[in-house]
Amino acid sequence: MRFNILITSFLLFALASGLVVPPKSRRGTDLYTRQLLVQDANEVDVRSPSLFSLAGSLLKSVPKVLGAAKNVVKGVAKGAKSVGKAAKGVASKAKGVASKAGGAVSKAGKNVASKAKGAASKTKGAVSKAGKSVATKAKGAATKAKGAASKAKEKVNDKVNGPKAKYNVPAGGGKPAQSYSRKDVKKAVGDANAEHQRHKSGTMSNRQKKNSPLKDFGNNNHHVPKKGSPGPNSLPKVKGPGLKEYPLRRPSQIAANPKEKGPARVIMKENKAGQLKFKGVVAHDQGRAHGTPGANDHFQIKGSRK
Repeated sequence: MRFNILITSFLLFALASGLVVPPKSRRGTDLYTRQLLVQDANEVDVRSPSLFSLAGSLLKSVPKVLGAAKNVVKGVAKGAKSVGKAAKGVASKAKGVASKAGGAVSKAGKNVASKAKGAASKTKGAVSKAGKSVATKAKGAATKAKGAASKAKEKVNDKVNGPKAKYNVPAGGGKPAQSYSRKDVKKAVGDANAEHQRHKSGTMSNRQKKNSPLKDFGNNNHHVPKKGSPGPNSLPKVKGPGLKEYPLRRPSQIAANPKEKGPARVIMKENKAGQLKFKGVVAHDQGRAHGTPGANDHFQIKGSRK
């Protein structure tokens, strides 16, 4: 609309510039003035048709100019629309790229987080496993140390309270004195443990148990106390139940009469490991005849170091 107004103003200005009339003050002054007026009038008469023709041409060309201007405006608008469409497409593509990039970054972040979590889990598992392994090894080492200490203590105890070098049983009732070495005592303890395992296995019959040389030992008080005895019973220093007795014999006695038990017995007690451990040596008083009072009393035989 503004463009049309500018075109019309321009045309009217051009038309007015061709029709200039002198002022009235100069028309009646002199002949010269009249001549000029006549000349101007003639020029106006001559120029007027051409001016009006020019104005008409210009007016006729106005629609064309307006059409061209409209086409230019339409072209510009179309170009702007095309540019806007292209810009919109670029923005859409940029948004898609940004969305893909965001998705890729999110996926990468999740992947990294997942890997980090897995690595942390593996590290935690490795630490836990290592801790358990160390604890297990420490526990095993403690158990071994405890076992070693127990064995060492038992070894010392065996050395202090173990069999002495020699045990002597006095003669009596027409029977000769008997002497037993440390080796004889240890062999009796070994044979007693073998028999003890047979009892624990549950494979022995009642008859076999009755005839077994391994018997329970009550450590009861003597029926007929003996002068010089260290106490009222066989082993005053040994307390509690569970004592076992096994015949103490020399190899020569076994060879001469395998069924002969002899006067002496090895006394033992089971430890925590289930083994029979030596507690002492006792013997019958050979001077007491079989069936007489106190014939079954057992008196402690104190061993000697030589």
